[in-house]
Amino acid sequence: FEENNGLFMRLFQTINQNKVPMTVPVEARMKPGTMVFYLDTGSAGRENLQLPKGVSRQVLPERMVASIGIRGGYSRESYEQNLAKLREWLKTQPLWRAAGEPYGVYWNSPFMVPFLKRSEIHIPVLKKNK
Repeated sequence: FEENNGLFMRLFQTINQNKVPMTVPVEARMKPGTMVFYLDTGSAGRENLQLPKGVSRQVLPERMVASIGIRGGYSRESYEQNLAKLREWLKTQPLWRAAGEPYGVYWNSPFMVPFLKRSEIHIPVLKKNK
């Protein structure tokens, strides 16, 4: 969370420099601190994107996730509290098991009024074997 605006600004500069549409949501992985944003179909096919050091383009596979929605400012405390709720809920699910590390999904700019912000936490899941 200490790095969040720095990561967002790097992505924002990439978007501005390449004149690609800003998309939501933005994913944030806590360890290591990384951010992911999605390119629209037209931009994803461009060969001339200029990516600064520390920014890469990747194709991510489809995934199934368990998620919890969050309202309010983006903070470590809120993330940890809601992650605990999501993990507890997932333990009660007979068909699904965690299959990866959790990550945050953020729908609003860092400059949005905190009480209006929306975010989620996702945990990749797979069906349990019976």
